[in-house]
Amino acid sequence: MKALFKKSKVISGNIAEISEQEKIKKELKKKKRQSSVKPKGFVARKTGLIAFWCVFGFIVFFVFVNVFVDNGSAEVEEPKMIVNKATSIEAVQYAIDFSKELYTWKSTNEGIDEHTQRIKPYLAASLDSNAGIEIQSDSWNSTWKSSEVKEIKEISEHLSQITLSVKSKLVPGKKSKGKKAIEDQQYVTFSVAYDGKTFGIYDLPRLANYSKTTTLTSVVYNGLQTAETDTQSEVNQFLPTFFKVYIEDTKDKLDYLLTDSKVTYGLNGTARFVDVSTAKIYQTKDEDKSKIIAFVEVVLENPSTKLQHTENYQLTIKKEADRFVVAGFDELTNVEIQSTEITPGTNN
Repeated sequence: MKALFKKSKVISGNIAEISEQEKIKKELKKKKRQSSVKPKGFVARKTGLIAFWCVFGFIVFFVFVNVFVDNGSAEVEEPKMIVNKATSIEAVQYAIDFSKELYTWKSTNEGIDEHTQRIKPYLAASLDSNAGIEIQSDSWNSTWKSSEVKEIKEISEHLSQITLSVKSKLVPGKKSKGKKAIEDQQYVTFSVAYDGKTFGIYDLPRLANYSKTTTLTSVVYNGLQTAETDTQSEVNQFLPTFFKVYIEDTKDKLDYLLTDSKVTYGLNGTARFVDVSTAKIYQTKDEDKSKIIAFVEVVLENPSTKLQHTENYQLTIKKEADRFVVAGFDELTNVEIQSTEITPGTNN
């Protein structure tokens, strides 16, 4: 009986153990089922995230290809600046050098030959060897004094005409005894060519009619309208203060009246301020009504001689808070040239 009870106890323990194992297995299956169930919208969010990264990756790849690959392989043609050497500083100096040789000679036989040899390197092979100047034996001797540039005209890509005011002194030779020396001045046009390597005179020099009298009547500034009366009054009070500082004081004091220290350095006491004789005050017609344009005549005095003279200024003035400041000097470019000879036009 005791043995039977013991055996029964063992069987009961085994059954309990089996029952516990079955319970554990059921719990594991339940958890597995729960983990396989996705939250609502999970699949949509997952799909959207994948799509986003695919598109983002494509954009990055596209930018990389365009910036680093296309730009690296494509040749960008920069605009070429065409410089006409025939109108350059070198060409002008060449014409001046030639005029010096051309208008310097002695009227002896040796002097005439020497003159021909000196001008020969400048002349095109097809030109007359004496450049059109017939020097008569023992007539006049010439000494070049100066050449001043008056006009540079472009004829074509490699040709120009340079007009100089040439001054020389003519002294009588043996056949011109009794005559006085002459200070001569002529306007002469020199035809200069550049063949890619050297300059040359391609045509005979010729006299030019260069007028010192201008045909200019005025320069009109476009886009301006007369400033309001109150503005004119305030600016007129500001101008004497500004110009006295501009003319007589140091840069640090002047900077207080400028929007930027680079606008002007002033005269730093090299003259004395006398008066603002006239001032015409305008405003621009655009939306920026705060910009004031002033055309001013200022009387200055030389500190040593006390001699006075008048100068013209064009100021761009702005109002900052409760004070005026100068924002620019002579900066207007939208102008119309009025002339008795040239059709008026706008130079922007």
